[in-house]
Amino acid sequence: MCAPSCVGWWRALDVAASRRDFIKGALALPFVAAGCATAPSAASLAAGRGVLDDVLSVDVHAHPALFETYWSTTITEHVSAVESGKVGAAFLAAVGDGAALSIRSNGSPYAARQPAPGVLFDSAWRQLDVLDAHAGRLGMQPVLHAADVSTIVAARGRAAIMAVEGCDFLEGRLDNVQKAYDRGVRSLQLVHYRVGEVGDI
Repeated sequence: MCAPSCVGWWRALDVAASRRDFIKGALALPFVAAGCATAPSAASLAAGRGVLDDVLSVDVHAHPALFETYWSTTITEHVSAVESGKVGAAFLAAVGDGAALSIRSNGSPYAARQPAPGVLFDSAWRQLDVLDAHAGRLGMQPVLHAADVSTIVAARGRAAIMAVEGCDFLEGRLDNVQKAYDRGVRSLQLVHYRVGEVGDI
């Protein structure tokens, strides 16, 4: 009977589980299917890490040390995690509605205020400045063109794709899309925690 070993994986499917918990659970599925082993062997861990020498690993959602009041992980700890996890590229994401958010008692963010014009834009820019600096600490080079990824990977470097979660910072102005592009942003998520000009959550 392997039920006790599988409990962690099934918990990851709980609606309240975070995305990271779900991904951790999903990564454990092969071990569950292989007989519900309590822990992978050193050999299988080494084999898994070996794959990352030949396959580009991409973190598609990262805020490394961006919100100190929300997460306590330092940039030094992120550097260590990126190196030990052999992360080859990451979407480093600012939050477009950050200046409008507050945190509920259960820890979940929500849109609590309507900022004055320009506040969301300025907030996103400040976050991008922090992420630019942290990309350097993480040993990541900016991706401005698709070919940059191949160039960086071929040189055994790490790539940073600048992103913004929530187009709230555009404040309904299409010219701000060009400003974001000129700033180096290459990924825009339409909505985050707030109903805005481009979408309804």
